[in-house]
Amino acid sequence: MQTASSLAVDAVWELGLFGANRRGREAAVARVQARAADWHDARVSLAAEVADNYMNLRACEALVAGYRQDLTSRQDSARLTQLKADNGFSNRADAALGNASAAEAETRLTAQQAECDLSIKALAALTGQAKPALRSQLASHTGQLPRLPTSGVTSVPAQLLNQRPDLAAAERDLAAASADIGAAEAKRYPSVSLSGSIGLTAVSFGGLSSKGNTWSFGPRWWFNALLAAANSRCVTSKGLHNPRMRKQRHSPYASHNRSVARNMQTNFSPQLLAPLPVPPRKIYARIY
Repeated sequence: MQTASSLAVDAVWELGLFGANRRGREAAVARVQARAADWHDARVSLAAEVADNYMNLRACEALVAGYRQDLTSRQDSARLTQLKADNGFSNRADAALGNASAAEAETRLTAQQAECDLSIKALAALTGQAKPALRSQLASHTGQLPRLPTSGVTSVPAQLLNQRPDLAAAERDLAAASADIGAAEAKRYPSVSLSGSIGLTAVSFGGLSSKGNTWSFGPRWWFNALLAAANSRCVTSKGLHNPRMRKQRHSPYASHNRSVARNMQTNFSPQLLAPLPVPPRKIYARIY
């Protein structure tokens, strides 16, 4: 019976001669920052939804109070009209009209209260609170619309735009697309890496056993363009012509231009784009 066992550890260190690793790291960090900005944008959207539903609730409660007063008034009028009809001072038709008016007011009040209940449910879903606890918390200011403080701000500074999470996310996505271009350009050049491994082996057969150590260390030269051209068999008289590599190279540029267009659409107006000296496409090409 033969038994063999081995243990090996491998390590590879790629030399960043042309900045591929650095630009890849920049792209990853920018995307993490963009997603963090998206999280803050979601918080802002949630706060806006809560504020909108809260204002709707207070306005609904104010309407309920008005409809309740109207119902009380119509019920009193219907009762008095019914007394007049019972004592012969008015006809039965007037009493019926009074009762119908009171019933209409009651229907309108019930419908408005249902809308308030929907606002309560929406606030409970947005805040994650139970409806009884939320009702008790909101009961102190029932029917009172919030009064916004008066502000003397006549203009908004441009630096305030930096606080918008959606703009920050768009800018970080643009930075990630820019770093992807650098990584794609670096892949056009050869890559050099140092690799090493060390291992232990043991073999036993019958009553005999043997142990040994293995190790290796050395550089490795990798030229992606040559390998891709050999795999796709696209070597012409003019040199390397690989559609797959051309697509991989142009794809980051397309993503970058898309991010730039989205960023400009979000951050700038057409009036700010008009004074550009050259078309934006040439500007992007000059960056890299």
